[in-house]
This record gives sequence, structure tokens and C-alpha cells, in this order.
Amino acid sequence: MMDKQKNEKTKNEKRKGQPIRPLAMGLFILGTLLILVISVVGVVLREPEPIPNVVNAEAVQEAIQEESGASAPPNCNFMWHNQADEDLSAALTAALDDAGIDYQAAIVEAYGEQEICQSEDGSYYDGNFNIMDWSPKVTVTAPESDAARGQQILDMLPIVEAALGENRIGYVNVVFMVDGEESLWRVSHTDLEAAIAEGTSPEAIYALSQ
Repeated sequence: MMDKQKNEKTKNEKRKGQPIRPLAMGLFILGTLLILVISVVGVVLREPEPIPNVVNAEAVQEAIQEESGASAPPNCNFMWHNQADEDLSAALTAALDDAGIDYQAAIVEAYGEQEICQSEDGSYYDGNFNIMDWSPKVTVTAPESDAARGQQILDMLPIVEAALGENRIGYVNVVFMVDGEESLWRVSHTDLEAAIAEGTSPEAIYALSQ
């Protein structure tokens, strides 16, 4: 009789203890979900991370205009304005790096890739995803002979140099129109001035770009 009562008591205790496990498991799951919800809400409500000063190509362009007063040509690949400004170049390069920006990819995505682009101030972009410099581009109807084309370049050069003043760190670009097709002549100011100083013939001047 005593054994029977003990067995019944043990069974009753087991029955009373059984709901505790599912309840504990439920509380554990509920607590986990609550922590997860709090974490998600915290992320949503958290103050946004500070945006880098330079976040895309357009922001770079705006920064350039503010810093140097350079004007960006429309629909044109454009970086910063003057290679002589090493401090500005270094600052913008650092800003791009800090923002994790691949400049080449960003500029192509924003503006498309172009070989040469000229701004109203005479500066240009040469497709190398590099710093702007002062490089005038003039379009002319091409004479037939190389010597005549070279002489045309020499005749135009004083006008170009007068417009540039001391800003001669880039290239002279002349687009010769030949039967409706463009043919680009492009030589650095340094090389062109050296050739002229040496008394190079007009035909040889034209050949400098070839």
C-alpha cells in the first residue's frame, strides 16, 4: 500500500514538473526574439554614419568648383582643375581614398568615357582619369601638306600662348578636319617650345605628334 502511494506521488510530481520545461523553452525563445527586436530597432534608430565629404563624382566636381573656381564642361569627364595645385590634388585624392571610391569607375558611370573634353577655360580631360591641366584645343580645316599644317600650328601658337599666359603645363591640341573627319594633333607645351627654339621646320613640327 505504501509503495502504491509512493508511486502515485512520484507520478503526480512528474506531471507537475512537465509543464515547466515547455514554459522555460517558451520564455527563452521569447527573450531571444525580444533581444533581436531591440537590436533591429536600435539599428534603425541609430544616428546615420557621417557621410564622407566626397561620395561620388558629382560631389568631387562640386568640391572642385568651390575650391578652385573651375567650371566643369557639360557632359564631360572632369576631375580637378590644375596639376600645379599639389595641395588640392593631394586633398582630393585622399578624400576619394577615404570614401572608398574607385575614381575611374565612378567617373565613367557618371559621365561616360571620352577621349578628350574641353572646358570653356581651355582646360581638358584626356581620358586617363587624371588631374586637369591647361590644354587648349583648336579645330581647323586642314591644309593638304604636312608642312602647311605645321605652319598653321606655328601661326596659331602665339594666340594660344597669349590666352594661356603662364599656364603652360599641358598640351596643345589641334583638331585638323580632313574631308569631314577629325585628326588630332597633340604635343606638350614643353616639347613644342623646345622644337621651336631649335628651329624645327613646319613639316617636322607637324610630325611631332605622329
